[in-house]
Amino acid sequence: MIMSLRNDLAQWRRIRARMPSPEAVTAAARARAAGDWRTAAAAVPVDLDLDLAAVRDRHGAEAAARVEDDLRHLALDLLVWHLPRHPGGMTTYRARTSAVLVPDAVEPGAPLIRVRLPLSPTGPQRLRLTVATVDEMADHRWYVAPRHTWDVRATAGLRAAWGCADDRPPLLRPDGTPLPWPELGRGSDAAAATERIYLMLAAGEYAAAWRACGFDIPFTETKALQADTAPPTCPVGLAAELRAAAAAFRTAQVSTQFGAHVDVTVGETLTAAAGDAHDYYDLYPRVASGPIPADLALLYSGRLTPDDLHPLLRDALLPARPAHRPGAATPESPAAVLRRPDTTAPDVTTSGLYPQPRSCDPVAKAALASPPGCRQPEDGPAADPAAGVAADRTTSANPPRVDPQDAQTRREETRRAGRRRGQPGDPARIRCQGAWHVLGVREGALRLDDHTDDELRREQTLRAMGGASAGCFAAREAWLTGAGRLPRALVAQRALVRERMLDGDTDWLLDGLARGVIDPHMRDGSGWSLRHTAMWVDHERLLPLLDAAGVPVDARDRAGRTPLYVAVMNGGDVSLIHRLLAAGADPFAETVHGAMVASCAAYRARRDDLDFLTKLMHERWAALRG
Repeated sequence: MIMSLRNDLAQWRRIRARMPSPEAVTAAARARAAGDWRTAAAAVPVDLDLDLAAVRDRHGAEAAARVEDDLRHLALDLLVWHLPRHPGGMTTYRARTSAVLVPDAVEPGAPLIRVRLPLSPTGPQRLRLTVATVDEMADHRWYVAPRHTWDVRATAGLRAAWGCADDRPPLLRPDGTPLPWPELGRGSDAAAATERIYLMLAAGEYAAAWRACGFDIPFTETKALQADTAPPTCPVGLAAELRAAAAAFRTAQVSTQFGAHVDVTVGETLTAAAGDAHDYYDLYPRVASGPIPADLALLYSGRLTPDDLHPLLRDALLPARPAHRPGAATPESPAAVLRRPDTTAPDVTTSGLYPQPRSCDPVAKAALASPPGCRQPEDGPAADPAAGVAADRTTSANPPRVDPQDAQTRREETRRAGRRRGQPGDPARIRCQGAWHVLGVREGALRLDDHTDDELRREQTLRAMGGASAGCFAAREAWLTGAGRLPRALVAQRALVRERMLDGDTDWLLDGLARGVIDPHMRDGSGWSLRHTAMWVDHERLLPLLDAAGVPVDARDRAGRTPLYVAVMNGGDVSLIHRLLAAGADPFAETVHGAMVASCAAYRARRDDLDFLTKLMHERWAALRG
């Protein structure tokens, strides 16, 4: 059932492995307790673009005091657990939207706290905390972030939003272990009612699920409720969020986005009408919708344990779970596995990496393999627990049923996790000239240990004459261009460098460059050089090293895009753009599709800080006209 409700758990497992560390969360909590909201916000990569004095001067002391009070209770380290993510397997934020933190009532022209998400899923993954009015956001995508997702005073509201009972969330026991499949939807509490909604969604009964959550669905075509390729949108808790948004903005019209696309008229009933998925710029507020909560699905499927959750999320979700259980050994979680330093040989295929469910109870294990689309009665007597254990006992003769789609996903997760365990500088093996050869990054370059200088020169001559490389030489070509196949160990190292840079870990990158285990001339699979990805880290520290190594300022990726083009189109900092121009980057360089940096800055980037590039373009046009 879980795979029919969330087919993106592999993606969300990787996302959860990159959440703020427990140390950062603890430091943020201490800072909030001390009233230092700026330090608390630093638990996540964020730019603080607000001035309370300016808010006071523009909107008055009362409005500024309200904003400051919300800032003191803002937990950005919790909000990032709830922010929408880019679909398609990426771990980055959904681009070009904002989460707006609203009070219970929004006065006309009132300042609202706005958390702006990045401009691009492949750009710098820094949030921007600012203040704006509704009118100032008229031409932007934004949604109302429920207070339980960011206000430490309101985190208990998560239980109602996710359809939890007083003692347990849907799919789980009070201690966070998964419920057996036969028990889902049994009973009269809120969690059981939510599970029955999940069963409707799994069976494809989308309209019925929405009606059960309090919506009037007058249309028969359910495309607005469920996109063809996306997991089913879960309406649990959505009615309350829509009513709260309508009350805050004093409007009867509220819409949903991201999952379902419906326009809702709020009255005694909630009447839904099919919305336009491409109509983002309406003045009435929007509420985020999506599949069943990823964390519930991850806990149910054994991909996370309660200890992996943010403490505020865990306490709200599992209030009956003891904070400490003496003598209980907690298995290592998937997130911990991904964070753990590598101690294995890089080319050994990892097996058994995927941890077993937290519970060793055979009923719980069998629950993870429940057949998709199977529905239980809405109510009725529970099955005999002893009979259930006997029927579901795992033996070599009677193994638990595993859904083929879920099994394939787990194999893919294991393959991806195994690939990521290589560290920069680890040697790799490749078949070359009928034998196994070793190659690896040392002294700042990919070294081919099993080839002489004469062989290297002959290879260069062969390449100059148009010949094709093979073995070690083909791997080196792929390493330096991004095109071609690499040994798994090098693929893992390349992926790790990209991920650590995307996380903004400048110190880690510079340490690897200084030790010579990261090659400044390496390219990723798209052909991006470290100069292309400099926008993800502190470019002021990185660019001098790339200059010294001779990395071209106009290095082109496989689509002909230069670092300047990538920075402009993906939200790179304007200081980086100035730095690249000062180093000689060509603002008129064209991609293989004929796109030019200067014209894209004017017409496609949708940025308001690139007027100087637009000016360069107009000056060139004037010069060409004579």
